[in-house]
Amino acid sequence: MTCELNLNFLKELEQETVLQVLYRDQMVRKVDEERIRKLKMQLQQLQWKGTNSVSHEYQERSCARCQKSLGLVMNRGAVCNGCSHRVCSECRVCLNPYLWKCTICYAHGDMKVKTGEWFFEERAKKFPAEGNYWSSKISVVPPTPPPFTETTGRNTTMVMFIYGSLYSINSTCTEAGNFDTANVTGEIEFAIRYVFKACTLEVCIKACKNLAYGEEKKKKCNPYAKTYLLPDKSSRSKRKTAVRKNTVDPAFHETLKYKIEYSQLETRQLQISVWHSETLKRRVFLGEVIVPLASWNFEDNSTQLFNWYQLKVKSGKPEDNLVQYNGELLVCAKLILPSQSKKCQYEEEDQASAAGQLHLVVLGAKNLPVMRCGGTLNSFVKGCLTLPDQREIRQKSPVLKKEACPQWKHLFVFDGVTPSQLRQSFLDLAVWDQASFGSNDRFLGGARLSTKEPSGTWDSDPQSKHQWQKILSSPNTWIDITLTLHSDTDT
Repeated sequence: MTCELNLNFLKELEQETVLQVLYRDQMVRKVDEERIRKLKMQLQQLQWKGTNSVSHEYQERSCARCQKSLGLVMNRGAVCNGCSHRVCSECRVCLNPYLWKCTICYAHGDMKVKTGEWFFEERAKKFPAEGNYWSSKISVVPPTPPPFTETTGRNTTMVMFIYGSLYSINSTCTEAGNFDTANVTGEIEFAIRYVFKACTLEVCIKACKNLAYGEEKKKKCNPYAKTYLLPDKSSRSKRKTAVRKNTVDPAFHETLKYKIEYSQLETRQLQISVWHSETLKRRVFLGEVIVPLASWNFEDNSTQLFNWYQLKVKSGKPEDNLVQYNGELLVCAKLILPSQSKKCQYEEEDQASAAGQLHLVVLGAKNLPVMRCGGTLNSFVKGCLTLPDQREIRQKSPVLKKEACPQWKHLFVFDGVTPSQLRQSFLDLAVWDQASFGSNDRFLGGARLSTKEPSGTWDSDPQSKHQWQKILSSPNTWIDITLTLHSDTDT
């Protein structure tokens, strides 16, 4: 959209200065338009180059980009997730060890980034009700775009950007400390209960009162509540209520649910925070309440009633005292000892020195961090039993490919160990994601079973000592264990 600019009210020198600025702007726009035209032409030529011509015959298995023939066993090529075309290794652009694109998909996404098209397309999608947009022809540099990925259409190839909702984008910013803070006042009313049959934690958020204004000058507040099960602050742990407009006494009446084993609650804290939401602006923190679930009596009916809790200012990092959460590993363990003689039972010392076997079945894992674009993993488990003399017995499970929640059901056998040795030993279990050729396997999380006092990241779980003691004190009995995986290596 253009409009005439009347400069008659300016002095001659001022008019000349303004005209010089407008002339420079016009030259810059022409240069930018030429740059964009060349980028689109390069993309078009690249697409033409990779298009099969009807005047030539091509082999059935050939690269969709360079037409190089592909084999059935060796040099088979791979299918691009963006366009579903099979391409050879030379026609790929690797963005990281776990993600690659074919040359056309990459060029298409790169063109949208360099031209700024992604910014205006996404703005039109976010605010379709606001009518047509217009802007001056003066070029404005858009903010840095997020990484892009491909989506596959039925007949066409297109590249689009990954966008969460505005709330999700801002939630990421708020957890990084990028938010404003109001004077914290008011209270929040909620109730907590655990449904044992469904293994579900329910957080019933009823209302707030006497909240501070998110925008003090305008006396405006659009509050909503957000919860996390600390120390997990990923998107899978986040729950939010709807936003209530223009009120400091919102009524939510919403129930936020978490699927979690009861045994895991003692390692968690429930963080309930209240925020002010404003379109296209930073979030404003209005207060929070942190509930340690280890001390919460879920079997007492009185704790399931609604109560008012005073909102407090944001604490430093309440999750620092908790286990670093990176998913859960489900195992089943049994210490097998020789059967006792009918004539003479073992003395306690003799039984402690009797050699046996430690059997551990790795059942599966859940809530693992997934970094692949397809949302799956090629995961396996490593086990290492370290004895008092520093001798190590290592085991490894098979690799389960393309599984987000793998179920290995694989047996580890640690032979020739005695109960006295195991009391001074520790067992490390680590989950890994198998990388492609030429890359290192990626560590997903680990846990340690030991009777020793916590000294590092892996054995800081208060349950690990109790679980290990339970295995040793109950020989020839299967013990089910759910281990919290830590995101940091410890050895």
